[in-house]
Amino acid sequence: MKKQLLALVSAAALCAGLMGPASAAGQTFTDVPQGHWAYESVDYAVDKGYFSGTGVDTFSPDYTMTRAMLWTVLSRMDNYTGTSAPSQPWYKSGQDWAVKNGISDGTNPDADITREQFASMLYNFARHTGRDTSTGSTVLNQFADRSSISSYAVDAMAWAVTHGIVSGTTSTTVSPAVVTTRAQAAAMLMRFDKMGEGTQVDPEEADYETIFRVINAPPLYPGDSIDVGGLAFIAIGSEPYGANVKVGVTYTVTCSDPSMARIYRENSISQDEVCYGVEGLKAGTATITAVGSDGFRGTVTITVKGDEAEPTDPDSPNVDWGEYAEIIDKMIQLTNEERARNGLGELKVSERLMSGAAIRADECTISFSHTRPNGGDPIGSAEILAATSSLDANRAINNWIQSDAHHKIMLNSKYNYIGVGVAEGTDGRYYYVELFSVQQ
Repeated sequence: MKKQLLALVSAAALCAGLMGPASAAGQTFTDVPQGHWAYESVDYAVDKGYFSGTGVDTFSPDYTMTRAMLWTVLSRMDNYTGTSAPSQPWYKSGQDWAVKNGISDGTNPDADITREQFASMLYNFARHTGRDTSTGSTVLNQFADRSSISSYAVDAMAWAVTHGIVSGTTSTTVSPAVVTTRAQAAAMLMRFDKMGEGTQVDPEEADYETIFRVINAPPLYPGDSIDVGGLAFIAIGSEPYGANVKVGVTYTVTCSDPSMARIYRENSISQDEVCYGVEGLKAGTATITAVGSDGFRGTVTITVKGDEAEPTDPDSPNVDWGEYAEIIDKMIQLTNEERARNGLGELKVSERLMSGAAIRADECTISFSHTRPNGGDPIGSAEILAATSSLDANRAINNWIQSDAHHKIMLNSKYNYIGVGVAEGTDGRYYYVELFSVQQ
């Protein structure tokens, strides 16, 4: 029987999520529930009309942004009303706007946009719209990878860090070449919009000292460590007490790893300090950065204690490898070997993607399609499918390697995690699924 191969094409859904009308305020997305680190940012961006969902109730927060997508979003923010002709690419109007106004050179529309490219376009947009483009001259010195920032992007990255639009990915790295997801883009755009809100205070004229600390992390010990699911509180006060609040200083507070800790505004603790809650989401250490409208910039480190990161050992009890464990392990090995031959890094096993791939493999025995039988949401950022008449890991992987579309997904450098599922159908055929994602 002829082999059947399908490649997931997510671009159409993502483009629809940009070109469609703004979603109604208050729209909820099943993949960005309350408690998701980007919930507030996504709600804000959708309400403003910068984005809309990729489905009736989905936003696809982990899908990556392309350069063309950012041209379109920024043109909307500039109230540009031009449209692309039916014969032109969907992004042509935004591309023309971006080139005309010095936002971008208009090249590589389908390329994933990196953090430094995002910052550069936003910096150019700030100049175009007359926003504050002041920059701290030494703000990038804290990052060990400062030298990896492209020369064209140094000023833009310094500006973005100065104003809290971009924070370090760790306490010592800013990762300029890492790609940007839709959720991260929504967060940076909200921070840009809110940049400078509140009273602007000349740092040299401020007659108080800002105090930035973590408090009340239960049980009551110094607040630099919490459990998964636990809470800590960020307090930004001053000496004399309440002086920063009295003059109306506002702050942007960001986390270097939003998947590890969720930051939200907390108004019930003190009227004389600016407070934020920090909810632990997964084990790890992250840097919390605060940038004030008075020029203050400070960082604290917080550790979330709990279960270890997802293991890659097939014998690990935290990942359900199922009855086809040996086949799945072999497929992951072969996939990573193919990536290594092409100079790419190894994909790590994700518990979430492994579970999702098992579900998708079972679904493929019912409907061999990227459209899920029950109309459910996509799992992961991309998937590839195969069906063969015999159980053979090498055959499944070779089929994908020989297909340009599937091979391109396997070798996509932006993906960091993988999940594999295998199921036998009632027709006696075997169905294979590989899921890929930027985040766990």
